[in-house]
Amino acid sequence: MILSKGNTLSLPPGALPIVSQTSGNNGFATLAMNEKARILAALRACGGVVGGPNGAAQLLDVHKNTLRSRMEKLEIRASEK
Repeated sequence: MILSKGNTLSLPPGALPIVSQTSGNNGFATLAMNEKARILAALRACGGVVGGPNGAAQLLDVHKNTLRSRMEKLEIRASEK
């Protein structure tokens, strides 16, 4: 369900991944691109904190070590937020 006041839906910057010319087949972002966008958005929302009660891992509902592993594979640094 999507709720909006008026006729326009406003989303905060970074709420949706950007699909670019380098996207996967047929203009769709690859799973890795979507995962990276979600992790970066969570890191931004948490001020770059990975673990702990206010960290990105909590927000994404994954263990902090799992998130760190995914970040390493996707070449994301917490400082990129």
